[in-house]
Amino acid sequence: MQTVMQGSEELDVPVDKLRTFLSDTSNLSRCIPDSSCFSKIDDSNFKVEIDAGISVVHDRFKVDGRLEINGNAYTYELSGRGLGSSVKIRIMMELYDKGGRTLIDWKTEAMLSGIVSGVSEPIIKDVINKKVIQIIERMKIEMGIGPHGKTV
Repeated sequence: MQTVMQGSEELDVPVDKLRTFLSDTSNLSRCIPDSSCFSKIDDSNFKVEIDAGISVVHDRFKVDGRLEINGNAYTYELSGRGLGSSVKIRIMMELYDKGGRTLIDWKTEAMLSGIVSGVSEPIIKDVINKKVIQIIERMKIEMGIGPHGKTV
């Protein structure tokens, strides 16, 4: 099963500050809900474990991650196994300078196989959507940005 979601968010933070934040894979790992055991392999590659589940079924996914930067485009590729399933997630973010603020256009693609892929697509999309929102909200907290994208 494959799902795709996209959106945009404007933050009250200079694009350079956001570039610095996104370039450090340990920063993103702190923003992933229920993540632990982060280990940085090099500037582009890392490992992290993520507790995940649907309904009463939960497990820990062991995930390999990779960051690719191309100008103002940041792509995180995550792949792992857990719950008798495998998951591949691509998070793409494009940054635009808006005169001291930054517009982020984002897109998330998830490919699920195994037991998890048997869960209905609306449930999967709802879970993934909630996780993406949590990642964005945690990014704001980590960068000192409050509600509505304003710096606190």
